[in-house]
Amino acid sequence: MFQVSSFKFQDTRGFTLVELLVAVGIIGVLASVSVVSVNSVRQKGRDAKRVQEAKQIQTALETFYASNNSYPLGAANGALINLGVPSNPIGANDKLVMCSIDSTADAAVEADAYGGLGFRQDTTVAAANTAGCVGSPFMQKVPRDQLSAANYTYDAGGCATNNTVAPCSTYELKVTLEGRTGDYAAGERTFDPTGVR
Repeated sequence: MFQVSSFKFQDTRGFTLVELLVAVGIIGVLASVSVVSVNSVRQKGRDAKRVQEAKQIQTALETFYASNNSYPLGAANGALINLGVPSNPIGANDKLVMCSIDSTADAAVEADAYGGLGFRQDTTVAAANTAGCVGSPFMQKVPRDQLSAANYTYDAGGCATNNTVAPCSTYELKVTLEGRTGDYAAGERTFDPTGVR
């Protein structure tokens, strides 16, 4: 009449705690190795971009020299100019434009341009503001380093700070590399008209 069915529990076995810990440990080691690799690739990418931007700035400086028979002046007080970072930043969109400056056109332009030395501050958000520039700019936006702690610096040489004694016959563009990049060792590299040192 009534039949009692026999119900068996199947013997299902899961992972032991040791097996789970080993698997998690292996995944952790793989994750940390991949993070280190990604950071290394990012650093090499930043350094490659720094070298490329320094060469672009050099090209603009040589074009400036060909047009003006002088490189842009250094800062009036002899300090290095932090390229890409205006002296009086007004907002996040501030940038520097490299151009021949008409300091007679507007006193504000001269003050805006580190005393009329070839770089002027541009606070516009959209297209580059070239008011006060004579002719086309040599560089619409002078690049800045991706890491704010290591800006490119510029210093002119062979001239007086007000450009009344002699035109600037040389310059030094300093770039800090995080690691070895191509032929360039890590640390501060100086780009000048003769090459890189």
